[in-house]
Order: sequence, then structure tokens, then C-alpha cells
Amino acid sequence: MRKGAFMQNTPRVWIIALCVAVSISGIAGYVQGRRAGSRDAGADRQPADTNPSNNSFHLAGRVWDSDGVPAAGQTLTFQGESLSAVTDSEGVFLLTDLSPGTYEIALYREDGTVQARQNISIHCAYGVPEVSFELLEGEYRLRLSADIRYLEIAIVMIEERISISTDEYSYATRGGRIRIPQGTFYAQENSVTTPAGNTFLSDGTIVVPGSKRADPSRLILSDDDEAPD
Repeated sequence: MRKGAFMQNTPRVWIIALCVAVSISGIAGYVQGRRAGSRDAGADRQPADTNPSNNSFHLAGRVWDSDGVPAAGQTLTFQGESLSAVTDSEGVFLLTDLSPGTYEIALYREDGTVQARQNISIHCAYGVPEVSFELLEGEYRLRLSADIRYLEIAIVMIEERISISTDEYSYATRGGRIRIPQGTFYAQENSVTTPAGNTFLSDGTIVVPGSKRADPSRLILSDDDEAPD
């Protein structure tokens, strides 16, 4: 009687055992998945590089005298990196591949004498507002997102001091988004011209008119190389 009952209940026993095994396997897989997910989430939460070591950008703009006349034919230098540019007839300049750092900006007259100067510190980082200016203790502090490829500013000379407008600026990201006072545009959709007269083409090339004496325009290609002379 007992053996027969056991034989009759054998299929039910195997079914129960199989269910228990499947449940245990499922729980183990779930636990492993949670652990793996926790590791992945932790990796995603790791802080990004907040201080990129090599993140240069192009700085352009227009220089004005205090009476509103474009400062033409003057040399603008960023002392500390030996970068300089001569303003054109409209006071427009271009400095390529400017790196973060602390500089003294100096503006020289055609006779070589200093007309105005100003200290500025530039910091590029991920996870910060795209562009922010402030003037603290006589020094401009400029913070840029590491995604900024091009920045355009307005400079006014007031006596012997360089004044930078903290709200009149334009910029372009490496992804092709361009912000000018008229709004935000995408170069991939149509060409965009900045207040200084520089034009972004749909392929990412920047055309800077009047920035070279021998050639009426300069080209910065989409990969940020300059076109050969």
C-alpha cells in the first residue's frame, strides 16, 4: 500500500521539485542582475572630467573705442600664450586655439604703445553653464562648458581699461548649436552669421572675413584645422 501510494505521487513530487529549482534559479538570476545593474549605475554616476587638460577654443569679437568707433588696426594680445591678432577695419579680431588659463589682455596702438589692458581668467569644465562672465576684484572670470568651440565677445576701451560686455556674446558648441542675440540656431540646417560678421556654414566651417591682410577671409574647417594659406 505504501509503495503504491509513493509511486502514484512520484509525478507530483517531481513537478514540485522542478518548480522549486526554477524559483531558486530565477531568484539567483535576479540577485545577480541587481548586482550587475548596481555596478553599471555606479559607473554611470562616476564624476566626469571636470577640468579637461586640453580644451582650447576660438575667441573672436569686435573692439570699440569709448565713443563707439571700431578700433581698427590695433593689436590684441593674450600675454602668457603669445597669441595676438590685428583688428580689421571693423574692429574685428580672431584668436584661434586659446587655452584655459590666466592672462593679461593688452591692446596696442599702431605705434606699439599700450592703449588698454585687463586681466582675465578662463576656466573650461564639463557640467557648468555654457558661458558665464563676472568681474571680480578687477579681473574678468570666464567659465565655459568644455563643449564650447567658438566664443565671440564685445570689447570697449574705456580710458586705459578693457571692458568686456558680460551679456553681449555669441558662441557655438562642438555639436553645431549656435547662440547669437537673435536666438539659437543649428549650422546643419542653414548658415548662421554672428554679430562680428563671421559665418558658420552647414559643414561646420567658419568663414572669418577680413582677418588676414593677404587674403580677405580665413577659413576654420569643421575639424578645427585652419585652411592653408
